[in-house]
Amino acid sequence: HFKAQNISELLHAVCERFEPTFQQNGKKFSVHYPDDRFTAIVDGEAITKVVSNLLTNANKYSKTSVTLSCIIEPDEEHFRIVVSDDGVGISEADRERIFQPFYQAQDNKPGTGIGLNIVKNIVDLHHGTITVDSEVGQGSTFTITLPVMQSEMDNKNWEKEKENEEIPNDVISDSHSSPSSPLTSHLLIVDDSDDMLEFLFGSLNQQYQIATAHDGIE
Repeated sequence: HFKAQNISELLHAVCERFEPTFQQNGKKFSVHYPDDRFTAIVDGEAITKVVSNLLTNANKYSKTSVTLSCIIEPDEEHFRIVVSDDGVGISEADRERIFQPFYQAQDNKPGTGIGLNIVKNIVDLHHGTITVDSEVGQGSTFTITLPVMQSEMDNKNWEKEKENEEIPNDVISDSHSSPSSPLTSHLLIVDDSDDMLEFLFGSLNQQYQIATAHDGIE
């Protein structure tokens, strides 16, 4: 849920997990953190997912280097998280559709095609924006702009949204239905991608009682 988070500490935690991966792949990973005291009202788990997704993509497509920067705007009411790479770049046609669910850009590497859609949904729920600046062969820069503060009503709406989209930990033994109406149709979703399970659960749990699993054994 929304609460005051030290953004520098949050980003440190994410970047420390990714540093070995970049080193293993022979890529330079540069990080520019905000002031150690800078805090903002965010859902820490959700923003961790956003940054992790952008860094995962940057690792896939970069040639030699990836940079993450967090910049506090002059008005001190907003801040930006910027992830840049020197990779293959994204065409104009792909940039217009890249945040749509299941869309995969030309020459895309294997994946579900929903990671950036989830990123955009999280940013939208924070009343923020996400943009991409890219040219083919020139790399890509994703910029997320978020407000420093959120209202109490935003927090209530976010909790409601999270309840609708959350995948239960006990995925097989429990089926979950919409609290507003009894549902009689059951749906089992099996996929080895957590992003795909989360997307499908959030999209369909108002119509079905859903159980999820990563494989047939589970």
